[in-house]
Amino acid sequence: AEYMGIDSGVADLVPINFDITFPSLPCKSVSLDVMDASGEQQNAVSSDMYKNPVDGDGNLVFKGYYNYVPHRYDEHGRPAKVDPKSDPTSPLFCGKCYIKTRTVKEELEIKIKHGSDCCNNCDQVMQVYDKHMIPRPPKYEVEQCLNELFMINPGCNINGTVYVQKVKGNIHFAPGIAVEGALGAGHIHLTSPDMATRYNSSHYINHFSFGHKDIHRFSRRGVEFPLDGIKFNVKENHGALVKYYIKVVPTDYQIGSGPIENSYEFAVTEYHSEYLLADPRISSPGIFFVFEFHPIKVLHKFQRSPITHLLVKLCCLIGGLFVVSGMIDAIAYGLIKLKHKVIDKQTPITST
Repeated sequence: AEYMGIDSGVADLVPINFDITFPSLPCKSVSLDVMDASGEQQNAVSSDMYKNPVDGDGNLVFKGYYNYVPHRYDEHGRPAKVDPKSDPTSPLFCGKCYIKTRTVKEELEIKIKHGSDCCNNCDQVMQVYDKHMIPRPPKYEVEQCLNELFMINPGCNINGTVYVQKVKGNIHFAPGIAVEGALGAGHIHLTSPDMATRYNSSHYINHFSFGHKDIHRFSRRGVEFPLDGIKFNVKENHGALVKYYIKVVPTDYQIGSGPIENSYEFAVTEYHSEYLLADPRISSPGIFFVFEFHPIKVLHKFQRSPITHLLVKLCCLIGGLFVVSGMIDAIAYGLIKLKHKVIDKQTPITST
């Protein structure tokens, strides 16, 4: 069953989950900004953002673990506490050295001698391995080597979660450094013509959704994730501005008498504008996801009918069969009776 009502959770923050690959844009040039109608801006978002360089064949390069990506919320939904020793932007940052040992005894000895060592870049990690005469690990397994991998690979995959208010706004990828306009009004990007020319907007959307990832969507209407699988390739010697206009409907799900799970469904309209890079009227390239939330909420409730409903339906079915069979019997009897009357009239009466 479906029910509709006014959305009362307008103060809730909405997570937007995405996984997007830029095959021709290095990770150093990929930056996510958020702005909405209330004036709030989030520039160069780093919380819950995972960047992975992409090689010329479209493969993800980094195979290691992310230990130093900050999180906005912890596993209980509370604002996460930032440990300065795990924050690469903090002067107190102390990165792990990724020492792999052969035996437990060797591991214990190294921890005792060098437990306080910090490896904040790729060279420091490799020097620690050299110091202990341990074969160096591949750079694609070391998080501190990501910056080097960013420099030598042509593409980038970025996936993560950004939190937005339930008002009209957008998240976007664009060249340059994002700053607030004069007196806190507006949102501008400090860039150069050369930077805009080299910004390739080609992208593949592996996943894009609103709401918590662990909530399964049951809607039987429309497409579950309409942006998933979309690919956009910019023509050679061209630039492009791509916009996705998204209408978001708050949608709740409930199975039986269980808890109500909050989520969102959405529809998308795509717009893009391509232009020649040699055109003096060059536009600003970028990828924009412009979203707007609907004030009406939909509740999908899934529950089994009680046994009494089944019995009533069976009675109706049996009663209907009796009625239909009675009608057929009456019609058949009437036709047979009519046939006999016709035969009797046509039969001549003979006297003896």
